[in-house]
Amino acid sequence: MIPLPKQNQRGFSFVEMIIVVAIIMLVIPTVFTLFFLLIRTQIESSSLSKVKKEGDRIRATIISTVRNEAGAVLDSSEPPNCESSLGLFYTNNVCFQGGDLSGSSEIFGYDVRGSDLYRYDEDVSTPLMVRDATAYFPIETSTIDASTPILRYISPELVQVSYRLTYAPQTDIVRPQSLVYSFFVTLRK
Repeated sequence: MIPLPKQNQRGFSFVEMIIVVAIIMLVIPTVFTLFFLLIRTQIESSSLSKVKKEGDRIRATIISTVRNEAGAVLDSSEPPNCESSLGLFYTNNVCFQGGDLSGSSEIFGYDVRGSDLYRYDEDVSTPLMVRDATAYFPIETSTIDASTPILRYISPELVQVSYRLTYAPQTDIVRPQSLVYSFFVTLRK
């Protein structure tokens, strides 16, 4: 009997195929985990950037308004009383008395109601919304804690402004992003 020549084997054996499939099954979850972690980090970073941009806008608005329109910082212990001048919804004990060139002595202040930041004016019945929590990018405005008001009296020319901005996402994928703003505003004389 004449031996038959060996044919070249083209292909993989069953064991080789099982090993390749096992390696792929170990690599795919790791790749997906890293991919979703990268997406989550990007969304959190973008959210925090938007919160910071909005917080900086609010800060600039408050500083500009206080420096350009306020003549004195009023404490609740001094007449006129902020709550009686600005209405029942005004819960802060610090407000500002206008001091512009026209001689206006309008009283105004800032306060948080619900998740929104408002400016209260003595001669306007409806407060002006500075920050709307239901805007395109929902950010809630709040005090830093329950015992800290948004405005704190330091002196007749100086006030401390403190507030927290929080982005609470609608999904569980992203954690809430918060920034606390606390700064001093000196009145312009």
